[in-house]
Amino acid sequence: FGGDKASPYKLLILLIGFSGLGLAIFGAKDVSQVTPLGVSFAILSVMAISIGSLFQKTIPMTPLESGMLQNGCASIVFVATSLIIGWHVNWSPNFVFSLSWMIVVVSTGAVLLLFYMIQRNSASKVSVLFYLVPILTMFFDFIIFDTEITTTTIMGALIVIASIKLFSYQVDAHLKKCSRENIKEEVDTSLFESFHPFITTRQEQAIGGILAHLLPAV
Repeated sequence: FGGDKASPYKLLILLIGFSGLGLAIFGAKDVSQVTPLGVSFAILSVMAISIGSLFQKTIPMTPLESGMLQNGCASIVFVATSLIIGWHVNWSPNFVFSLSWMIVVVSTGAVLLLFYMIQRNSASKVSVLFYLVPILTMFFDFIIFDTEITTTTIMGALIVIASIKLFSYQVDAHLKKCSRENIKEEVDTSLFESFHPFITTRQEQAIGGILAHLLPAV
């Protein structure tokens, strides 16, 4: 999807990373109030943003154009919903600051950065970084609010980080392999087209064998 190819090894890495994420959350938060419905919505939201990232890779639009289009569509939905059910706001300095942060930094800056990363890198390589969101949230929670970080959370975070690193390594290795194969195919084609009128079929096979041994070392 979007130029990415899944493999059992990559899926295993993602499963290990997801297990580490669950371990980190279990060690950091009280999960007694967690309900199956809440977990279901959380899984659906992660699936939606991951699938959206894969689709974003195939859209021939700049990050700014795509962000404006998506935010415009979302605005129409929210405005229509607010007109139907109504809404009330208690304006305060803290609320204005929080609202400005969500609009400028999160909904605009972070989303444009995400689209830019997807445009420049593998979609799956960018999507797997979502695993880091809860880990970073716990870290900032510790820095700002002095929330305790347990050994279980640290172990889970290390598993997540190692999984992301291994997954990125696999994606890079696959892209390098595809690049070498494309170069080999282009060189084979250009050489044979250039010298085809002057060489025989046996000579073509010999040249192909030499290139097959030389190019993998490039």
